[in-house]
Amino acid sequence: MKIREQSCYADFVCIAGDCPDTCCRSWEVVIDEKTKAYYETLPGELGDYVRSCLITDEEGDTCMKPKDGACPMLLESGLCLLQKELGEQALSRVCDRYPRFTHSFGALTERGISLSCPVACEMILYEPFLLTERTNNDPPDLNDLDPDGFFALLQGRQIAFRIAEDARFTVRQRMALLLRFAEELEDSLWDAEEVLQNWSNADLLPETLAALQPSRRSDFGKLTALWQQMEPLTERYPQLLRRLQKPLPLPDEAMEQRLLQYFLYRYFLQAAYDGKLLKKVQLAAASLLLCGAIFAAEHPNTREEEVDLIHLFSRELEHSEPNLAVFYRWAGRRRQYLLRSLLLLS
Repeated sequence: MKIREQSCYADFVCIAGDCPDTCCRSWEVVIDEKTKAYYETLPGELGDYVRSCLITDEEGDTCMKPKDGACPMLLESGLCLLQKELGEQALSRVCDRYPRFTHSFGALTERGISLSCPVACEMILYEPFLLTERTNNDPPDLNDLDPDGFFALLQGRQIAFRIAEDARFTVRQRMALLLRFAEELEDSLWDAEEVLQNWSNADLLPETLAALQPSRRSDFGKLTALWQQMEPLTERYPQLLRRLQKPLPLPDEAMEQRLLQYFLYRYFLQAAYDGKLLKKVQLAAASLLLCGAIFAAEHPNTREEEVDLIHLFSRELEHSEPNLAVFYRWAGRRRQYLLRSLLLLS
């Protein structure tokens, strides 16, 4: 088994009660079956209290019943009651793993950390994007991936990473090229040799970019209207969205590039399961545009303020399945021209 990780993955450490925006608030805390069975055995008042907090949601999952918008195990100190009394082994799978994510592709496992955690967000925004690899003796995970399609995506992401680092273009221009690349690769995913060969030739990229003519007018309001349709997790976020006007590039181009690399790493290969590569890359494009607009509206002056804004955006999108579903229903070929124009005119 090959294990690939963001270089910052191994260095991440939860700061628990010192976190400026605890993950125990605003989100539904799902309890896996193994942890639920453990909670059923807890003795005394603590066991009775934990069991009284368990509910079943509309999807049939066991969850913690929110208390004042937070997990009922959250103490005023910012610590978890269960972890404090029983240790980390008492945490459910989702609590123990967050903000880490794992994607399995048979003989390849990829791991990373999410922007939605303030500590992880700071690492992603300010540390160079690097990947590490190692192997172990674990057998490949069972899967039903088409090997030809997956291999094409694997090669395609390497090309995408090279485009994302191409200093001849602005990050927004690189993103526009990636939208076109994703469209062509999706169309030929199971016979992709020619597309991969063409896009691996970096000398052709300036000509390709020149052919991507934007409209004279880009309607950013269509994108903000989409985000306003999503279910907010916090009261603050809708207010922030109403202040957005222009999707300007982030002031720090290196930060914008790292955001692009993060989205490529996390989502590009997910198309191996559904073939919908274009929508995954459009998620990266729309995210860059929204983050740029948020910075333009809020004018963050410190690293802390920058991290706060980006992690809030990620919390509201990446860790809300309903909100991601809203985006993916909206995304598709009809949105290519809008996103490309917004990127090239901003």
